[in-house]
Amino acid sequence: GFLVAALYISKSSISLRTLQLGGFIAMTIIYFILSIFYNTIRTLPTIFVGLYAMTFLCANAGPNSTTFILPTLVFKSNTATCHGLSAAAGKVGAMVGAAGMAPLLVKFGPHAIFFLCGIVGILGAIITVCFIPADLGVTDKDEPYDLDVI
Repeated sequence: GFLVAALYISKSSISLRTLQLGGFIAMTIIYFILSIFYNTIRTLPTIFVGLYAMTFLCANAGPNSTTFILPTLVFKSNTATCHGLSAAAGKVGAMVGAAGMAPLLVKFGPHAIFFLCGIVGILGAIITVCFIPADLGVTDKDEPYDLDVI
């Protein structure tokens, strides 16, 4: 996934917003497929593993890679504190999500977890559209991105 992101970023004019949004949308679709058709797909291990693997590819090629790049473009280079706060917020979110999955899995089952992951993907897409400028990552790489418009 990270290799796909690196190729897109270095070889195309695709923006980081588009890359992140595409990853969220693809993951959302796959998670909803896994949720809705769980009882059928779980009996087809090759398809189940293939779809589940695609969620990792989409996550790593989209939001996971852009998460590391976006703070370097959003925050001025002399404000390392903002980079640290962004990283800390991401770690807290990951911790809460990881800690909450096991009890939810036991209580509601895998199809509900996949559905919840689809909902989270929708929220990620909405946040991306609302807060990430459309041309972020397409500007001159030597110039810091100016977010005074936000």
